Amino acid sequence: MAALVSSVLLVLVVAVLVNTAQSLELHFYRNSCPQAELVVKRVMQKHFSIDPSLPAGLLRLHFHDCFVRGCDASVLVDSTRKNIAEKEAPPNLTLRGFEVIDEIKLELEKQCQGIVSCADILALATRDGVALAGGSAYALPTGRRDGTVSSFFDVHIPGPSFSVADALQAFQNINLDIQDLTTLLASTPQFKLDTSFYQGVLEEAAVLKLDQELAFTDITRKLALDYVNRPKVFRRKFARAMIKLGN
Repeated sequence: MAALVSSVLLVLVVAVLVNTAQSLELHFYRNSCPQAELVVKRVMQKHFSIDPSLPAGLLRLHFHDCFVRGCDASVLVDSTRKNIAEKEAPPNLTLRGFEVIDEIKLELEKQCQGIVSCADILALATRDGVALAGGSAYALPTGRRDGTVSSFFDVHIPGPSFSVADALQAFQNINLDIQDLTTLLASTPQFKLDTSFYQGVLEEAAVLKLDQELAFTDITRKLALDYVNRPKVFRRKFARAMIKLGN
């Protein structure tokens, strides 16, 4: 009997995991909220015209969200008397872009109340920000669900003082690899999405420890050289890394 129960539980767990993995799809809101992606794009265009550094803020916000419990918008949750949320953790105190996500959510609620998740709003806004900053536009699967747990104590984000090895370990924990790490590091505060970051790395002009080490690690140096020489390859791989991060 115990073996039978264990087998049934295993099947249920696998079924849940498969269902979760297959829940994201392109144009998830095509029927339930067909204007969703257009609304996100319009609000992003408006704010980008006022603040061209917005994409960098949203990318960092999205990254910090995905790094803790997956891309579930838990970083957007406010603290309560009984719970200190992710927002309050030291790495998240300088995050910005919350008001833009709030505005997009408000606009979407007017059109299709309770349909579009905050997790998808953040992912889509970040995607549009990448394109506005000069990156490649890319199709993004949607269908993310908002998380119900947000805890200060779960936040462990790789910082600028990390070595390449330490940062890679953290990235591998969320199914990203050395190429993704090297590629996503180009999202500087100014976030002009070009290869100037890698040029600085190769000239040993990087300031942060993690960035500096890219020039002295064989595989990351080769990637930096490739990106400097082939900007289109960089933009394509940046888009691919963003899709992996969002999944």
